[in-house]
Amino acid sequence: MDSDKKDQLTAIDLGDNSHSVIHSASTPFGLGGFLYDRDSHILYVGDVALNKPLIHLYNYSGGEFTATGTISSHPQSGLPPRHIAFF
Repeated sequence: MDSDKKDQLTAIDLGDNSHSVIHSASTPFGLGGFLYDRDSHILYVGDVALNKPLIHLYNYSGGEFTATGTISSHPQSGLPPRHIAFF
């Protein structure tokens, strides 16, 4: 197994079996939790890099995901975003 391979979040179109990578984690085993908000059309993707854990934001429009920004998941302690949920 290649330990340099990084996690990827991939969208698969079941109609034509095409796929596209939405997010590539910054490290192997670096993909954290993810959550889609249907009301705002925003996908939240956790990247658990130890040196800079972030939540990446992607807008979904016209069948495509577009990166729109990042949020520091826990700037005081640096805890990685392993789980994401609405409260």
